[in-house]
Amino acid sequence: DPLPPVCGQLNIAQQPRRSVLRTFGVGVPLQLELPRVEAMRMRGALTVGLAALGVVILLVRRARRQRAFARQPAAEKTCVLNTVAALHLYPVKSLGAGSRAASATIDAYGLAGDRRFMVYRPGPHPRFVTQRQRAPMALIEVSAECSVDDIVLRFRSRIEPRWRHLWGLSPFAPPAELVVRVLKSNAKQMPRIQIGIWDDSVEALDAGEEAARWLSAQLADSVRLCWTGPDFKRPVDAEFTPECALRAEGALPQVSFGDGFPILLASTASLRRLNAAIIARGGQAVPMDRFRPNIIVHLEEPFDEDRWKRVRIGATEFAVVKSCSRCKIPGINQLTGLAEPDVPQILRNFRLKKEDVYFGQNLIPLGIVGTIKQGDFVEVLERGEPTFNEEAATLE
Repeated sequence: DPLPPVCGQLNIAQQPRRSVLRTFGVGVPLQLELPRVEAMRMRGALTVGLAALGVVILLVRRARRQRAFARQPAAEKTCVLNTVAALHLYPVKSLGAGSRAASATIDAYGLAGDRRFMVYRPGPHPRFVTQRQRAPMALIEVSAECSVDDIVLRFRSRIEPRWRHLWGLSPFAPPAELVVRVLKSNAKQMPRIQIGIWDDSVEALDAGEEAARWLSAQLADSVRLCWTGPDFKRPVDAEFTPECALRAEGALPQVSFGDGFPILLASTASLRRLNAAIIARGGQAVPMDRFRPNIIVHLEEPFDEDRWKRVRIGATEFAVVKSCSRCKIPGINQLTGLAEPDVPQILRNFRLKKEDVYFGQNLIPLGIVGTIKQGDFVEVLERGEPTFNEEAATLE
């Protein structure tokens, strides 16, 4: 039986068959010999399908962002807000991922045992070496045991035999482990070397042939190891040092082999914010070891630390003096030693100020004694203008 008339006098069943031509959003015409009603049904079904696909894409993106916020160490998940989530010490500048500590002692250079040794390249003008020049330094782990009489460094290389060709190493490379003992009483007999570190020239003590041979073989480069020694001098930048951080008689605080200041602080909230931006651009979330901070603070608000000027951690006060400008090391995977350039690029998209990219804050302790520990409450004693453009920090 013919269908009843619809839309006035139009009877679809009485319409002749004809070619239906549609373009379904992919630039390819689709031509089918179908009744008009079936073509309309197909278009409706396709619209519903595309809408469902859009919903699925949105849900997947939301799930990926939620995973980014969830990807943090279990110890940090249980932390109370505004407390120290973790402490890290780096015995040798730019080697490995550092050693996690339950507590740390304050001394004249920052945290005791942090960055007191450094790799340098000898020559007419000796100069420091970091992962910027030799990325496989990330694969050499080191721990330190310090006593009244000596410092024992334990090195362990994670450069596997299958990677030796990649790094240019000989298949007859030395053992993967090395123990170096530095006697403090021998400091006066150790060779003194004038070494360049950034814009500074400092006098340091060479740590001997055994460490030099081992590190040179592992890194396929002529390098040596140096130590600050007991009378090391390297004042911080006076331009960024507030009056409250000055020592007796107005003397500037000292820093060991850190980039410029004694202690580096970063927050879990800021890392989560960065990871959200990385994942939104199709990348993988990164751990905090890319930024090598000493103090990791558990915060709720991303980049709240940009406004800090003075804080108390446990019973010790610190001046927050300057945002930390970053180089390409955050783009080096600390597990593989391989470059991942998307991290520095994304940082440049929303943490760029003039020519530098910033993440983390530099601290100076307001004394040369004290102890901080994991779980200590972080009290902000003074706030001020942000060290970074607050609007830029909120951009996706």
